[in-house]
Amino acid sequence: MHRIRIVSLLALVFIAITPLAGWQADGNGPLTNKDIISLVQNHVPEAAILKHIARNKANFDVSTSGLIRLKSAGVSDKVIEAMQAASDSTAVVNAGTHQPSNQPTPATAAATSPSAADASGSQPAVFLLRGSSKAPVAAEATKLAQTKSKATSLLELAKDKAVVEALNAGVNTAQNLAKGQLSQQWSGAGGNVARSLLQGKPFATQAPKQMYVWALQGPTSATSATGAALRFEVSYAGISGVNASNFEPVILRLEVAQATDRLVGATQVLANSGQNAQPELPAYSSFIEERVSASVTQLDPGRAQIVPSSVLPAGQYAVALRPKDKSHKFAAQDVANNQGEGLLFNYAWPFTVN
Repeated sequence: MHRIRIVSLLALVFIAITPLAGWQADGNGPLTNKDIISLVQNHVPEAAILKHIARNKANFDVSTSGLIRLKSAGVSDKVIEAMQAASDSTAVVNAGTHQPSNQPTPATAAATSPSAADASGSQPAVFLLRGSSKAPVAAEATKLAQTKSKATSLLELAKDKAVVEALNAGVNTAQNLAKGQLSQQWSGAGGNVARSLLQGKPFATQAPKQMYVWALQGPTSATSATGAALRFEVSYAGISGVNASNFEPVILRLEVAQATDRLVGATQVLANSGQNAQPELPAYSSFIEERVSASVTQLDPGRAQIVPSSVLPAGQYAVALRPKDKSHKFAAQDVANNQGEGLLFNYAWPFTVN
């Protein structure tokens, strides 16, 4: 019996250390994002992964897309911060090796050009600042629902069962970031709602009004934070079809509807009639949302830091990108196809304040 227990214990130890076996010595090449994701997916303890990063050379991709893929794969904030620190160290070493300026390593590029590291040129990114480190906040796609509710505030809409039923019948406007992309054609019931609102037809003056609600799936966010000393960095430069100077980051308080979804915003418009297409819509001019007072510091074109003006009470919140001008018109095609300015409007970066 004792021998069986010893053999079983040795087997467990072998299983625990096996995921690290492929990346032991410096001679096997530097660690990459793929290695770290593999360790996480093989349930290697966080402490062991941190030690492994500290003891080995690394060539991590800590660009916006790289960080988002790490977060989507379940890599913890502590591990991501360690990877960023390792990349910074690698950049310092590489700076003294006189590499050709037109062939920077990924680590060097990320460390020497924060703007380039934070904005991939294809999608916005939000980071929660903790001291000198930056933790990516996962983006979530809103879903759009149509309801006959006559509520005039998000709080009233959150209490309306008709709104919850409409949201349950809707679909996401775009995929989540499982593959590091923000793109998908709208389809199904939610797609019909989107096309009706955004691609459609002039509004008849006597037509009944419809409420359109934007919401995030689920009652809570994956990112948690304390209400004090919150700081976020937002990068939205280089996105095709977007003039970054027309937009700014905001912080929104989200209302939880019947413990199922987090309401981001809503707008009430006249029901569609007629046959002519409406290529542009002032989708934000009458938008209902709960904006938190905050100060915005522009760091670069398309890169800003936003800080709440006061300590946030416990609840659900999100960073979002909004037009500086409330009357700003969106191309209906962009919003319906989740591209350009529509991509900015359809996404939020939520967080929970405990």
